[in-house]
Amino acid sequence: HDPEAGVQEVADASGVGRTTVYRHFPDRESLLEAVIAEILDRSRRELEAAVADSDPEVAIRGLSATSVDLALRFGRLFASRDGASVAYEAFKSDESSPARRFLASARERSRIRTDMPVAWMRSVIQAVTFTAIEEIGEGALTEDAAIRLAGDTLVSILLPR
Repeated sequence: HDPEAGVQEVADASGVGRTTVYRHFPDRESLLEAVIAEILDRSRRELEAAVADSDPEVAIRGLSATSVDLALRFGRLFASRDGASVAYEAFKSDESSPARRFLASARERSRIRTDMPVAWMRSVIQAVTFTAIEEIGEGALTEDAAIRLAGDTLVSILLPR
C-alpha cells in the first residue's frame, strides 16, 4: 500500500528474502509494475461483480461502493504511478472496462439516462468517488456514510428521470 516502499520492505511484507524478489524482478520499477498489474486485474474482477446485477440501481450502487473501496485501498499507489505505469494507463483508457461496458449497455437499453454520453457519466462517477475519498480522509464522513451518499448521488444522477 506504500508507493514509496523499497524492495526490502516489500520482501519483508511478503515473507521472502530480497534476493528472491530480485530473482523475479530485475528492479523496483519492474516490481511495482507487476504489483499494479495484479491489483488492476483484481480491481477489474471486483468491478465486474459490482455491475453484474440486472437492476441498474443495484449495479450503480455496487459500482459506487466498489470504486470508493478500491480508491481507499489503492488510491495512493495509483496516484503515485499516474503517467508512469503502462498497466495503469492501459486500464484507464480501456474501452472494455466493466464500468464502461455497464454504462454503455444500460444506456443503450434506456436503463440509465440516454441524454448523457458514457464518458460524461464515467467522469461523474470519478468525481463523486474522489469527493467521497476526500470526505473520508478529512473525517467529515465515515466510510459507510460516504459509500451510501456516493451511491445515492449517482443513482439520482444516472437513473432516468
